[in-house]
Amino acid sequence: MAPPLQDRISVLSTKATDSKKPEELEQVMADLRVALHQQANQLRYMVNDFKETISNLAAEPRIERRKLDRRKKERRTKPASSPP
Repeated sequence: MAPPLQDRISVLSTKATDSKKPEELEQVMADLRVALHQQANQLRYMVNDFKETISNLAAEPRIERRKLDRRKKERRTKPASSPP
């Protein structure tokens, strides 16, 4: 199983700063570009998913909350029953 993408980016960034040979740096930078591109795509997907979730939440009716508020008011206004 591949390491999480953020870990991979961190490792590749460290390799890029530590590499001494131009050929090695070129390969590490290519891998880093791919990993960053994958992360950007994942973030775009997450943002779109959150936008859809938020738009669906706004469309839901708030009936349950109103019922709850009404019940609270009824309890406050009912006279206390005397003990038997």
